[in-house]
Amino acid sequence: MISIYLVEDEVYALMALQQKIIDLEEDYTIAGTADNGITALKEIAELCPDIVLTDIRMPDMDGLTLISRLKETGCCSLPIIVSGYQDFEYAKQAVKLGASDYLLKPVNPAELASCLKSCAEKLTRQRKNIVSFLIGEERLSFEGANPQDTFTLLYIIIANPLSSVENPLHPNARYIPNRVLEELFRQFHHCRVLRSFDGFFSNEKALLLKDDEKGRSLLYGNLPHFLKALEAKTGSFVTIYHADAKGMSLPPVIRECRENAVRSVFFGKSGINNVPVRSRRPSPGLSETADLFALIIGQNQLDLLRSNISRLFGQWESERHSCFALMEDLLFIMDSLKRHFSSQRTLDFNNRYFLENIMSFSRTVPELSENFYLMLVVLFTVKEPEGRPPEELVESLIAYFNDHISSNITLQDLEEKIGVSKVYICRVFKKYKNTTPIDYFTRLKISRARKMLQDFPNLSLREISDSLGFNDAYYFSKVFKRITGFSPSEMRGAPLSRQQQAADTDAHT
Repeated sequence: MISIYLVEDEVYALMALQQKIIDLEEDYTIAGTADNGITALKEIAELCPDIVLTDIRMPDMDGLTLISRLKETGCCSLPIIVSGYQDFEYAKQAVKLGASDYLLKPVNPAELASCLKSCAEKLTRQRKNIVSFLIGEERLSFEGANPQDTFTLLYIIIANPLSSVENPLHPNARYIPNRVLEELFRQFHHCRVLRSFDGFFSNEKALLLKDDEKGRSLLYGNLPHFLKALEAKTGSFVTIYHADAKGMSLPPVIRECRENAVRSVFFGKSGINNVPVRSRRPSPGLSETADLFALIIGQNQLDLLRSNISRLFGQWESERHSCFALMEDLLFIMDSLKRHFSSQRTLDFNNRYFLENIMSFSRTVPELSENFYLMLVVLFTVKEPEGRPPEELVESLIAYFNDHISSNITLQDLEEKIGVSKVYICRVFKKYKNTTPIDYFTRLKISRARKMLQDFPNLSLREISDSLGFNDAYYFSKVFKRITGFSPSEMRGAPLSRQQQAADTDAHT
């Protein structure tokens, strides 16, 4: 969803321009309007729209001055000038000041559509830079970055870190739109936010800041307040890792920030860190622990298994094991158990996948301990839960998804509804549908969204996303494109071939 702010001193011209944007039926929303530059300058700083579309000639503050002042404040909105033929020279000056384009009055709808589409594509490239950059496919590039300037990067992880692409949605972390994150940040510190990015996964964010040395000192003092506000906003614990770097060295710093942020997360606890975290070896005695667990499981002494796991987790908690350390140690134990029992039966599951699932829906270390115990019972013991056959369980889950398409469903909800452990649900569903329950549910939502776009062309993206239980229209658009390969606006009114291509995408995933 692209947000646009309109500045025009003629009321009827302002209304006409707003209606022309609405008539385009694209992923655009009007963030606000103003009939003068002074009001616009204040509101744009608060709203942080993606695009500012402004007239040149206005009382009190003209469009050129507005663009210049916005640039001074570090505003990253893309400015577009609207001018009459007699103001053409002014329009050229505006382009020199950084305006993305200019439109001549009266605004032609086709030219408006082309201009906004060009800006939207530019914004999309900027937004995806952080992910494609992290995986090494692109160089980081954005307006306002000088290679000699010093920048501060905040890398934020909400709840637990993920590493597997099989987890497209994080069950216990609410998605935070970039604009909301920037507004929250500005409540505690006023400095130049060059760009806010989605991180590698949906529960990660990054803020790139520009400030002087004094401002950076104030920033570090304000970070605890920002952290508390993020905790309240997300309803979860939050980890912030920060680092400073020259523009020319941003690429490796961003990668290092993400790696160190992941290694800095402590289960169930918020924190701020700027000290690099070194790699570690597995905790001592893990081989003996894994051998003991294998012996206990083989003898089916499940109460003894639970008590030993609880004791081990209690020791790790007292030693302040990070989430990363817990994951590595638990992977070591599971790999050992898998090797031990592989001669007795086929064990073709992915250890990391199951571990990340229980870590994502566990909120405390004791809860993680209990979920790890249940997972070992389901994965390594022969006996399966009594009751309905696995095929019937999968069918009941799919029926439940269809009946609750407008809800936000977690694995915890499924466990309570079905009466079977989360781990067993994941195992069975993965076996019969080759995907996770949450990913299947998400794809079901997108399939329904695609039909709504086709059957109800007058519904806005916000109405569609709200009806399907998404937190944010932009995030809905992002998930839609990840699954179908097209944005919602591209899919709306698309020819049958594109609809079929998207359907084929669903069929093969």
